[in-house]
Amino acid sequence: MRTTKSHLRKTSIIDLPPELLVLIFKFVHDSTTPIQLERDIIPTWMRMDGPEGFEQSVAALVQPTIPKDPNLKSPTLFPYSLAAVCSFWRDVLCSHPEFWTLVVLFVDSKPTPLVDASLFLEWSRKHQIDVFITRRDKLRPAFYPDRHEKCQINAILHILKPHLHRCRSLYVDAHLSSSFPIIHKTFSGIKAPHLESMELVCEAHPDDDDYSGLDDDLDGFEPELTRLVIDGKNFCDPLEDSNHWIDKHGLNQLTIAQYTPRERSSYDLYDFLSSLDCMASLEQLKFEGLHFPIYRPDDLEFVFTTPFVHFEGVSQSFIADIFKFVYFDPLSVLRITRCPLPGLHNFGSMAETLVLEDISASVDLLGAVTTWEGENLWLDRCHSFSGMFLKALGHQSHIGYPCNEMRRLLLYRLPKFSISLLKKMIEERNTPNVEYDDPDWKTAAYFGPAISHLAVMQCGLGNLSAQDESWFRAHLVEFYWSSYFFFFTYLSATNNMKFSPLNEWGSSLREDGANRTPLESPRQFPHASLIFFGSKNGCTLTDHYITPYLKYHRYSRRAPTICYLPFWSEIYI
Repeated sequence: MRTTKSHLRKTSIIDLPPELLVLIFKFVHDSTTPIQLERDIIPTWMRMDGPEGFEQSVAALVQPTIPKDPNLKSPTLFPYSLAAVCSFWRDVLCSHPEFWTLVVLFVDSKPTPLVDASLFLEWSRKHQIDVFITRRDKLRPAFYPDRHEKCQINAILHILKPHLHRCRSLYVDAHLSSSFPIIHKTFSGIKAPHLESMELVCEAHPDDDDYSGLDDDLDGFEPELTRLVIDGKNFCDPLEDSNHWIDKHGLNQLTIAQYTPRERSSYDLYDFLSSLDCMASLEQLKFEGLHFPIYRPDDLEFVFTTPFVHFEGVSQSFIADIFKFVYFDPLSVLRITRCPLPGLHNFGSMAETLVLEDISASVDLLGAVTTWEGENLWLDRCHSFSGMFLKALGHQSHIGYPCNEMRRLLLYRLPKFSISLLKKMIEERNTPNVEYDDPDWKTAAYFGPAISHLAVMQCGLGNLSAQDESWFRAHLVEFYWSSYFFFFTYLSATNNMKFSPLNEWGSSLREDGANRTPLESPRQFPHASLIFFGSKNGCTLTDHYITPYLKYHRYSRRAPTICYLPFWSEIYI
């Protein structure tokens, strides 16, 4: 029997039974990377803890950690992209509340409609939710973004209020800090027992932030936060106790950004430190762009038990005042980024690890760190660093060496310096304190001021000669050297490429040549300068396989060098 064309019907995606769609959607949902609430102010790889700590720091610089969080701004983000396919798929997705626990709402030039925002929140039903109010990079308004941004954020937060009791994290990304809500006013009387993390981040902090309109006797919002990133206005506003809602006993990480008291304000550094003093569980603390006057006597003293502290973009006087009035016990890591350093005798003297990043050329680097008494010194983009700094580190005075207790030194992205001065510094600090004739000197010697660990990373010094490498390995417990990164690349039997990054001497340069296998996590570095190709049978590969790879790296500023090696070759440069 013949079938006419009129009886034929094209099938489409709406013909898939809902049961099959649900199975597919669950598979996609289960494969989606969950949101990571833990984001350390001082990453664990920067702390140099334990015998493996220095090696872990070097490995992290060779291969920076790839963020595990999903790309919230991606047009393919689940379930939003699938819900936009058709109304049938949308109906299937919204019938499963577990798909909607990640709520992403946009406040850019194409904001999320308030009707959709309300539906997204309702579809999660009784599940705990993570709420992100953010902007897409290419859709950020070019002119006067604050005109509508504040209204958009306030409207979304108004819709969020009935669901805040289910909220696990809240993230607000704005252009101006004036678009932020006044937390204790906006959420007054609302219970949020599951709220663990809150972040308010922005690009600019105008001086004319509106402080008006605050009511008295606002309470009832008491989330049990463990992590908080907050603007200075919400934390330090002196018109009333604006930070009373912060959990003083459970907060683990706190970042306070941008605050300068208004004229005629009585709020000073003492008030600020008093607010922090009662936070007994605080382990990580970051100060960013803060400034406070001092109206109290100079004999005040606070004791903080916060082991990890980060200063970024603050004034020299702020750092000096903090160390004048606060004693950190203990202080494991002190991290300072883009700040002028005070030349004080007690500057960070108690920090076991000192990390200095992006320090101006006008800063007296040696004067700042001379009396530091810690073990691990990490210098990254310190523009006043020079051979004279190394020479001074090797000079012993009647009170000892500069940084007298230092035993591990990591030099990263610094101006060029002399390798001979680096060797001389190590020789002057180590020779009087290390018995190299002892076969067990690596474990028997007392290091500090003697140097036991050294890493030189991306300082533009080029290849290290075999003679210099041998010298460093004979005088140090651990030694790492890298001026740039390249790849060891190979093809599997199915012609699928796999990448393993190496530094100039292998992924982990120990003095005995062990542990030189490539790192396992794949990552493509745009500045690769040397690429190895190989095949399973040991034959060189044809241009048929090389050309696609070079096209992939066409964004590199310089063409990479090509070498051919057998598959799974041991590589020692």
